[in-house]
Amino acid sequence: MDRGEGEVEDHQSLIHDVYMNFTARRAGIIKALTTTLMNFIDSAILVSALSSFTFFCVFFGSVQKDVLCLYGLPTEEWEVRPPPEEVPSDLPEPALGINFVRDRMIRSDWLDLIAAHSDSWLLLTVTFI
Repeated sequence: MDRGEGEVEDHQSLIHDVYMNFTARRAGIIKALTTTLMNFIDSAILVSALSSFTFFCVFFGSVQKDVLCLYGLPTEEWEVRPPPEEVPSDLPEPALGINFVRDRMIRSDWLDLIAAHSDSWLLLTVTFI
C-alpha cells in the first residue's frame, strides 16, 4: 500500500513529540539530581514528613511513610509526589518509595539508585506514550 504524505508527516510529528517529551523529562530529572539536588532532598523529606504527619493526625496510629516518586516533567522540571491513585495512570509509575531507603543508605548510593530507576522509567515512558 502506498502511504500518503499526511500519514508520513503524522508519524514524523509523533516521533518528534515523543523525543521532545523524553528530553524534557530527562532534563528535569538531571536537574533534580544535580543543580537543584538540595531542593530535591528537602522535597523528598518534606513531602514524606507532611504525608506521615497527616496520616498520624487522621488515624492516631503509628506514623507511616507514604510512597514517594521522582517525576521528570515535560516542562524540564521535576516533582516529588506519591504515585497517582487512578489505574491505569497516564504514565508508568517511576521507582516507588524513593524515601524508604534514603535514611539507611549513603547519600551517593541513594542518588545512584534513584538515577538508575529514573533512567529505566524514562525509557518505559517513551514506549508508553
